[in-house]
Amino acid sequence: MKKKPTGIFRRLSGFDAMSNVLGLLGLQSRVVCRTEFGGPWIMPVSPGEPAHFHIVERGVARFQLDEAHSQVLLSAGDLLLVTRRQAYSLRSPLPHPDPYTFQMPQADPGGRCQFLRVGGRAPSTSFVCGAFIFSHANHPLLTMLPRFMYLRSGKQGHEILTRSIVRSLIAEVTNMQAGSETVISRLMDLFFIHTLRTWLSQQPQGSAWLKAVNDQRIGPTLARIHGQPERIWTVQRLASHVGLSRSRFSVLFSELVGESPQNYVTRMRLQRAGRLLQQQANSLTDVALATGYESDASFSKAFRRQYGKTPGQYRRDSTV
Repeated sequence: MKKKPTGIFRRLSGFDAMSNVLGLLGLQSRVVCRTEFGGPWIMPVSPGEPAHFHIVERGVARFQLDEAHSQVLLSAGDLLLVTRRQAYSLRSPLPHPDPYTFQMPQADPGGRCQFLRVGGRAPSTSFVCGAFIFSHANHPLLTMLPRFMYLRSGKQGHEILTRSIVRSLIAEVTNMQAGSETVISRLMDLFFIHTLRTWLSQQPQGSAWLKAVNDQRIGPTLARIHGQPERIWTVQRLASHVGLSRSRFSVLFSELVGESPQNYVTRMRLQRAGRLLQQQANSLTDVALATGYESDASFSKAFRRQYGKTPGQYRRDSTV
């Protein structure tokens, strides 16, 4: 019997926007603590803190932004991701005149988890909390996100995978074997990616980011820009690839992405440059050429305009 030739049954999308953009965010994750609360309590978080996540393992808690009307009641299995540096608080669900105030601790430099018990009574609420830091906090994706993302247990498909990640995370921080710091970091990255992907999948079709990625003209345009950042991408060249006039393409791109094609190209190039500068083996000329700049001078000028410091200063600050 003659065998049929092997063929491609299905191709993945030509542009995995999530993978590419997550790489440009410069995501750094840190486990902060696993905490059990007893009695009335409040945990205020200052606006200078990085982005945080909170998973309710047991009990009930109340999340509140500075504005009194922005409140969410959290229960076991719920997941909260606070995406921006802003003041907020977690507290016991019922008001109390004299709650125990607990300050969220800083992440341990060695990546070790801190297990804490707060309050004198038997614990009624427990959390796993962590922090996310973005080297490129001005990326367009982050500006499109809401102030916080709230995923309820049992209402989304995130629950099984999230619980699996949390179980693995707790096991690693409890045992702290050889290589645990690397494992914890990868688990945290997976946790953030899955949470973000779940949230994006729940958004209406009008969501700017999803609409831009899925658009038959802008999606491939983003693929070209990210795939070859060193090319000279003029608006006319990008528009011709998708069969649109320059003006129509510019309007469509700006509507879906939230900024002009030229600004997006520049931002993406310089964010990539920032990542390359953190790798000491890359010379300034190498980085300039890899991101589409013909000279060190033009690259340095654009970089300083974006980040407020020279490429050399950025590299030194990144290695401190």
